[in-house]
Amino acid sequence: MIFKLLSKENFDKIRSSFLFLKNIDISNIVLETDSPYLSPAPLRGKRNESANIKYIAEKLCDIYNLSYQEIADITTENSKNIFGV
Repeated sequence: MIFKLLSKENFDKIRSSFLFLKNIDISNIVLETDSPYLSPAPLRGKRNESANIKYIAEKLCDIYNLSYQEIADITTENSKNIFGV
């Protein structure tokens, strides 16, 4: 099973809900934005774009105790596996 995290899940009011991810292996997670809607907390009210996915990746660093580069590499590989790239 693959889990997809959307930008809306990075809003301040529900950040604690990310804790469920500790029970999901990082190999089952890919990242995606809700462009052009639902910008992450630091950019709320502005148009969302793919570059903002970094805010979700940064949150995953805290949860999984991995570096930003490790999160990027793992979730990129997961995406490639889903799409057969």
